[in-house]
Amino acid sequence: MIAKPGVLLTVFALVLPSAWAQAPLNPQIEVENRAETAVKELEIKPSGTAEWGENKLGHGPLPPGKSTSIREFTETNCNYQMRAVFQDGRTEQQPVDVCHHSRIVLGAKRQ
Repeated sequence: MIAKPGVLLTVFALVLPSAWAQAPLNPQIEVENRAETAVKELEIKPSGTAEWGENKLGHGPLPPGKSTSIREFTETNCNYQMRAVFQDGRTEQQPVDVCHHSRIVLGAKRQ
């Protein structure tokens, strides 16, 4: 039996989006520090896991107004948690969807 071209396109249209939704589309995330204090630790973990990973700022603190790139997203999961520990002891935690966002802003005033 020979499949019609329209049928094949429909199958691909249904299968490909679900495959893309499983893998991070943005394996690199840009993290910007807009706080008045440097970030001394930046940890990332897949959502639903208990343990935080190692500090991603191996090169030292992230000063105010600066950015860094994180390339730790190799799992098929899109949803992560990010935690920043500032030099003044304050912490900030937020969800990260690496399939849909490529930039995270820390220390921004929320409205």
